[in-house]
Amino acid sequence: ITLSPSDQTVLAGSNLLLTVVASGTEPLAYHWLLNGTPLADDAHRSGSATANLALTGVLTNDAGNYSVTVSNLFGVATSTGVVVTVWQIPVFTIQPTNQTAPAGTNVTFAVSAIGIPQVSYQWRFNGTDLPGRTNTTLLVTNIQSPSAGDYSVIASNAAGVSTSAVATLTVTPVLPYFITQPVSRAVPKGAEVLFTGSGSGSEPLTYQWLFNSNAIPGATGTLLALTNVQPADAGPYTLQITNDFGSATSTNATLTLTPPPGFLWARRGGGASTDSANATVFDAAGNLYAAGTLITNATFDGLTPTGFGNADVYLAKYDSAGRILWLRTAGSANSEVVTALAVDAAGNLIVVGAIAGVTDFGGAVLTNYGGSDSFVAKYDAAGALLWATNFGGTSTDQANGVAVDAVGNIYLTGTFAGTNQFGAITITNAGNTDAFLAKCDPNGNPLWVRRAGGTGVEQGRSVALDLSGNAYWAGEFASSTLGFGGIVLSNLSAPTAAFADVFLARLDSDGNPLWAQRAGSTSGETVRAVAVDGGGNACVFGSFAATATFGGLSVSPSSGQTADLFLARYDSSGAARWVRTVAGSSTKTAGGLALDAGGNVYLTGSFLSMVNFGGVFVAQPGAPGSFLGGTNLTSAGGSDIFVAAFSVNGNLLWALKAGGTSTEGSSGLATDNLGNLSFAGSFSTTATFGHVTQTSAGGTDAVLAKLAAFDGAAPPAFTAQPTNQTISAGANVLLTVGVLAPGPITWQWRFNGAIIPGATSLSLLLSNVTAAQSGDYSVDVTTPNGNLFSTPATLTVAVEPDFLWTKHFGGAGNDECLAVAADAVGNTYAAGYFSGTADFGGTNLVSNGGEDCFVAKFDSLQNLVWLRQIGGTNDDRATALALDGSGNLIVAGYFTGAPDFGGTNLTSAGGSDIFLAKYDGTGNLLWARQAGGVSLDTARSAAVYTNGDIAIAGAFQIIAQFESVALTNRSYQGILGSSDIFVARYNSAGQLLWAKGAGSTSPDQARGVAFDRAGNVFITGSFSGNIIFDAITLTTVRKGLDIFFAKYDAAGNAVWARTPASASSDTTILQYDDEGASVTTDDAGNAFFAGYFQGLGLFGSNYVASAASNAPDLFLTKYDGNGNILWVRTAGGAAADSGNALASDAVGNVFLAGS
Repeated sequence: ITLSPSDQTVLAGSNLLLTVVASGTEPLAYHWLLNGTPLADDAHRSGSATANLALTGVLTNDAGNYSVTVSNLFGVATSTGVVVTVWQIPVFTIQPTNQTAPAGTNVTFAVSAIGIPQVSYQWRFNGTDLPGRTNTTLLVTNIQSPSAGDYSVIASNAAGVSTSAVATLTVTPVLPYFITQPVSRAVPKGAEVLFTGSGSGSEPLTYQWLFNSNAIPGATGTLLALTNVQPADAGPYTLQITNDFGSATSTNATLTLTPPPGFLWARRGGGASTDSANATVFDAAGNLYAAGTLITNATFDGLTPTGFGNADVYLAKYDSAGRILWLRTAGSANSEVVTALAVDAAGNLIVVGAIAGVTDFGGAVLTNYGGSDSFVAKYDAAGALLWATNFGGTSTDQANGVAVDAVGNIYLTGTFAGTNQFGAITITNAGNTDAFLAKCDPNGNPLWVRRAGGTGVEQGRSVALDLSGNAYWAGEFASSTLGFGGIVLSNLSAPTAAFADVFLARLDSDGNPLWAQRAGSTSGETVRAVAVDGGGNACVFGSFAATATFGGLSVSPSSGQTADLFLARYDSSGAARWVRTVAGSSTKTAGGLALDAGGNVYLTGSFLSMVNFGGVFVAQPGAPGSFLGGTNLTSAGGSDIFVAAFSVNGNLLWALKAGGTSTEGSSGLATDNLGNLSFAGSFSTTATFGHVTQTSAGGTDAVLAKLAAFDGAAPPAFTAQPTNQTISAGANVLLTVGVLAPGPITWQWRFNGAIIPGATSLSLLLSNVTAAQSGDYSVDVTTPNGNLFSTPATLTVAVEPDFLWTKHFGGAGNDECLAVAADAVGNTYAAGYFSGTADFGGTNLVSNGGEDCFVAKFDSLQNLVWLRQIGGTNDDRATALALDGSGNLIVAGYFTGAPDFGGTNLTSAGGSDIFLAKYDGTGNLLWARQAGGVSLDTARSAAVYTNGDIAIAGAFQIIAQFESVALTNRSYQGILGSSDIFVARYNSAGQLLWAKGAGSTSPDQARGVAFDRAGNVFITGSFSGNIIFDAITLTTVRKGLDIFFAKYDAAGNAVWARTPASASSDTTILQYDDEGASVTTDDAGNAFFAGYFQGLGLFGSNYVASAASNAPDLFLTKYDGNGNILWVRTAGGAAADSGNALASDAVGNVFLAGS
C-alpha cells in the first residue's frame, strides 16, 4: 500500500470518498472494514471491494475506524486506520410551548435537542439573550406583566446552530394575596416587637401597616418594628397589600402586654468560630455593657471588630433599646479571657480577666510575666481606654471577679500560683494555687493584697461590696484548713482535703478579716458569684454534689449523679439565714447572680433535661424520685439558659428559660433600678429568647438579652413582710422585708411606732438583744411609685431565768451529784456518790470505805428533809433518779461488794453489779434489786411509767443475770469482752417484766431511757461496729463511736433503731466519737434525744457540722414515734461541748442541760 486514506470529519447527510493506492503482482483484491468488520455494498455504500469506498448521505452510525486490506497470490497488506467523525447540527426533539398563568406564580419552559458534538442552550426573551439561562429548562418566578412575551432558545454545537420555536407567555392579572400572615405577640411592657407579613399578586405591590384600622405613618414595608412598647401600643395590627387590581388585608395580629417576667430584646454577636458574652452590667442611665471573648471575623449588629489572633477580649455598649453604640477589643497572638465587669459612679467600665503574651488594648500594650496574668482595664463611657495593667508571675494567674466602691477604688479577686507581683506588693502562694483579693485605687495602683491558701487548690471567684466598703470575698478551698488572719476554716473532707469547700469572708476596707464562713460537704462544692444588698446581707450562688452544710443549715442533692445548685443567704454577721436549691437529675451550671433594690435575688445559668426551682425532692426507692411543688423547666434539646427570681426570704417568685435544640449557657447577670435584668451568655444554631429568635453565624455566638423582672411602673408590693420572732436574750435577730419596686428605695424601721435612728436598710439586725427590745417592729418603704408600710412584727425576748437557789455538799474527797428529780409540790431529790466525810448542810455522812451512794430530799425552801446512804467497803454510785405518781423515789446505779441499803444488803457477783431501789416519800426503803454477772455491769438511766413500771438502761459485760433472764455479751468468747447495751423493765413491786440486750463486738452502752404515753421505751447511747437490736442492725460508718436511738414496745420488742452517723474521714489516728446521752418524750409520742457529735453529722437527710473539726458539739434532735426525724439543732464552739440531760414539760417545751 503506497497511499492510505486520512482522517476526515463530515456532516451527517453529506458524501464521503475514501481511496487507497497499492502496487503488487496483479490481480489485486480489496476489502474495506469498519471497526474491524468487513463492509458490503448497500444503498448508500459502494466500492467496498475496490480501491475507492464511497458513502452517499453519511449517517451518524457511519462514524468509526476504517481500514482496507489488499491481497494477491503472494500476500496481504493492511492500510493504517482512518477515523471518520460524523457531526450533526442540533435538532429539537422538544419545543417550548405557549403558556398562560396568573401573576405571582411560577412557570417553566422546557426543550430538548440532539446533536453531535454536545449541544449548548441559550434562552432568549423577546429576541434578547437571558444571561445565565443555559439549561434545557427555564424557570420564571413570580411572573408579572413585564414577564409576558416570547421565549425561545438557541441550540448550538460545532456543527451549527438551531433556533427553537417561539413560546408566548401570557400573564393574567391577580389581586394581592398573603403568603405569610403577621402573628400575634404577647410581651412585657418595654419590649421590642417585630411584626412581619408577605404577599404576592400583580406587581407593583404596596404595603401599609395599620393599628386599630388606622394607617401607621411611615410603616410601608413588610416589617413593622415597635420599640419600648407601652399599654397604649396594645391592640390589633394588620398589614394591607395593594396593587392596580385591588387590595388584601391580613388577619389581626394582636399585641398583648403581659405581666413580667419576660424578654424585652436579645442581641447576638459572633462569627463562624466560638464567641461568648461572659459578663454584663447596667450603668445609671440604663445603658448595657457586655464583655466576652471573640474570634476573628465576628460581627455585632453590623460592627466588625479588629481581631488580634486566637481568642480576644471585647467590650460592647448598648443603649436601653438594645442598639449597639460602640465596640472595643483587646488581644494578642495568644488567647485572652474576660471574666467580670463593673461600672463606677462616673460611668467608667472596669474589665478583668487574664492575658497571655503581649496584649494590645488599643492605646496600652501589656506584657505578661509568664504563663497567664490577671489584667484590669478601665474605659470611659465613650469607650476610650483610660488605662490597663496586669498582675502576675511566671505561672497561671487569673482575675475572676471585680467590684468598685463609691469613690472608684477597685477590688478584684482571682487565683494565682507561685509568686505574683501587684505593683510593689509581692505575694507567694503556699502550695498549689491560692486565692487573692486586691484593692487598687481608681488609677489601678494596688493599695493592698490578701491571699488565702494552703497546700491544696484555692480559687477566688467573686467579690462584692456593702455600703460601708466592706468586701465579701467568695471562693473555694481544697486545703485542710484556710486562714483569714486569726480565723481558720476547716475543710469537711479533711485530713485528705480531696474536695473543695466554699468560703465566704468579710473584710473591712483595709483588708482586715471581720468573719469567715465555710460551706460544704465531704464531696465537692463550687461558688460562682456573691452579691450584697443594702443591709449587708450576702447571697452566694454555686454548686454542691453531696449533702452540704451552711452554718446550721443543710441541703441534700436530688441525684447522686450530677451536682445541684445552691443559693445561700447570710446576714451581715455571717450567720446563714436560708439555703435554696436548683435541682435535677442532669447537668446544671451556675452562671450569674444579682440583687435588686427591693432585696429580690436573681439567678442565671444553664441546665440539661429537667430542672426544679423551689420544690422539695422526694426520694423513691428503686425510682428516680420526684419534686413536690416548685417550678419545673425542661430544655428544648441540649442545655438551655435559665433565669429565676427569689424573694428576700428565699421564696421562688418565678423561673423561665431560653434556648433551642443545641447548647446555650449564661455566665453573667445584672439588674438596673427600673426592674430590668440583663444576662450575658452564648448559644449555637437557633435559639429563642421569649418572643425573639436568633440564629448563630456558624459556631457559638455571644448573646446579650434584656428582661423585665417586674413592672417598673406598677405600684410597689411586698414580697416579704417582717415576721414575729421569739428568741432568747443575748441572741441576734434579723428582721427583713422585700418589695417589688423600682429604685431608689428608702427604708425606715420603727420600734413600737418610733423611728429607730440609722435603721435605714431593707433588714434590721439586732445584736445581743435584751428584754427591753421586746415589742413591735415595722418598716416604712418609700419608692418612686408610692410608699409601703409593713405589718408590725412582734419580737419576744425570752429572758434567761435567774437561779432561785443552789445547794452544795461534800467534803475533802470525790463527791458528785449525778441525778436530780422534782415532785409536784416543789420537793427536790438528788443522788450521786461521795467519799470520806461529806457535809449535807449540817448532816454528815461517812463512807464505809471507797465511794458510797447518797440519796437526799430537800423541800421547796431548800431544807434537807432526809438523807440516805448506800455503800460498802468498795465503790458504789447512784446514777439515776425517777419519781412515780405516788411520790415514791426510784434510784438506780451500780455497786461492788456488799453494800448496805439501810437494812438490806446486796452482794455483787464479781465486778460491779447493777442495783435498782425504791424508796417512799419519807425515805423508807421499799425494796432493792440487783442484776449482773462476774464482770463490770452498770445502770446509767431510769424512767417510770404512769402505772409505776420502771425502765433502766446501761451496759454489761460477759453474762448479766436479770432474775431468770440471762443476757450474753455478743463479744464474749470465754474471756472478758467489750460492753453491750441492756434495757430492762420492772413492775412497781420490783418484779422483772423483761430484759433485752443489744450489742456488737465493740464497746456499746446505753446512757438514756424514757417512756412515752403508750408505754413504749426509748433508749439512746453509743456503739461501734455492727449492733443488733433484735432483728434490726445498725452499722457505724467510721472507726469511732456512733450514736444510736432505739424504740421498744411495751412487751420489749425492738420497733426501730436509728443512727445519725458522722461522715468525717477517719484515719487510724483520727477517730471521732459521737454519743447519745439523754432522751425524753412528749404527749404526742415524739422523742427528743441529746448528746454530742464531732465533724459532720448526718441526722436523717440533715447534715450538721461541728464548729471545730477537732472538738465535739452538742446536739438536740426530735423524732416522731415512727422513727422519722423532725428536726435537729446544734450548738458548740472551739472546745468540747455535750448535751447530757433532757426534760420536757406538759406543753411540749424541752429543757436541755450539759457542758
